[in-house]
Amino acid sequence: MTDARARLRSTMRKLAVLLGLAGVVLVAVLAWRTIDGSVGSLDGSHPSTTEPDEGIAARRVGGETRDERAGTSGQPPGELPETRVAPVGPQPLRVRHAPLGVRVVEVVDAAGRTLSGIAIELLEQGLDREVARYVVHSDATGRATLSGDREIEYALRVTGPAGFAQFVRPFRFDGDAVERVVVMGGATLLGRVEPIAILDATGTATTPGLLLVGALDPTGDAYPPAATGPARLDATGRFSITGIPPGVWDLLFVMEQRSASLGGVSRRRLQKAIALRDGERKEIVLDLAPFAPTRVDLEVRLDGAPRAGSLDLRRDFAADGDAKLETEWRRVEVGGDATASVMLPPGAWVARARLASELGEFTVTGTRFVVPARSAPQRVLVELRQARRTVVLLDPDGQPLAEVDFASDSLDAEPESEVCVTGSRGRTTLLGSPGMRRLRIRHEPLLDLESLSAWIDARCADDPDAARRAWLDLGNVELIPGDGEQLTIRLPVEWRALPRD
Repeated sequence: MTDARARLRSTMRKLAVLLGLAGVVLVAVLAWRTIDGSVGSLDGSHPSTTEPDEGIAARRVGGETRDERAGTSGQPPGELPETRVAPVGPQPLRVRHAPLGVRVVEVVDAAGRTLSGIAIELLEQGLDREVARYVVHSDATGRATLSGDREIEYALRVTGPAGFAQFVRPFRFDGDAVERVVVMGGATLLGRVEPIAILDATGTATTPGLLLVGALDPTGDAYPPAATGPARLDATGRFSITGIPPGVWDLLFVMEQRSASLGGVSRRRLQKAIALRDGERKEIVLDLAPFAPTRVDLEVRLDGAPRAGSLDLRRDFAADGDAKLETEWRRVEVGGDATASVMLPPGAWVARARLASELGEFTVTGTRFVVPARSAPQRVLVELRQARRTVVLLDPDGQPLAEVDFASDSLDAEPESEVCVTGSRGRTTLLGSPGMRRLRIRHEPLLDLESLSAWIDARCADDPDAARRAWLDLGNVELIPGDGEQLTIRLPVEWRALPRD
């Protein structure tokens, strides 16, 4: 009985923290009643006995003896046993705290120099992610003191001066050794571009800068990050980019133009495969001469007649063979005399215009032309032509498919996509430049681009092929100048099987 009571007292102390005093009283009563059946009565004055008669026990309860049948409570049917708990006074509770562990963290750079003011976060594993317990900063000696439970496995997140986070896993407080963390400070790339006259020729509305992209992953993260924007050039063409992550980079020349009559963006690769190590400082000179712009005088005609308004000029990647990482476009406002002048870098260009009609807006592609390097001013005639064709859509039963959206994609080198809507008789008109168009249809409306984008994102998150299966390909249609003959398309029965939302 002594051992049982000792175990009970130990259990009560442990439960005190979790259940509080009232809970302990209830648990104590229940526990004593359990012990009473095997060791003795509540006051320990006599042991309980089990009679030889199978299934019958004599028990002393509250000063009287009761017979209890195995499997019954011994109470008359319909009555429940009653347990009364008398209140007791405050009980002492002794809690022993284990002393916290203390560790020193020292932060240094790649050269071993200590760094002050570096954020050090103590992380603890939560239910589904690591949770930051607190943050300290390294002092003038590069050190910081942390404390934590000796029995818990933590992690450290140390953010260096270049914004890179270093992780230390696991990190424990069961020792006293100094934890030395080497953080990346990044590399520095500085230098100048020349000749500076090329920047002057682009006009005062330009904002030139430099951007680094991964040589092995050009579509990945760029540096400086998008929130900061490209590294700017000063008035003399000099630049300095600090905190660059170690790696191999391609350097792009980036320029934005904004004015009342001209807008544009340039992304030209100036140098490839620049290898940088952490802490390295490299100086380079960039030659802009191959990208010197040339004055181009434009004359714009639509179906043979002078045409004023906005004109988009874009690099023709199919002709240049450059990666689409590089972009180049200008938006020119053409005056009432259907002429405009623009400074364009060397390369192959294509002209596009957005036109409006009684049936809506559409895009037409015009003349392709080449601007040679270091050439004299040149004159270019931009011919824009438009075409249209009537299309009637029928359902699998041959009935007009009214108020249905479908996509019309140009099969050009730089494809454009238009959304068409059938009328009450299933009829619509395709507008655009002469050439082949690919028609695709789906159940969901296409004009609500925000909802369509959300639908695609939601489906592709779990099933990358879901967006493709939502479409039915109707084949290609040729647009010819003027009004082409009517085309009637009867949808196959697969139309009914397309997913709906």
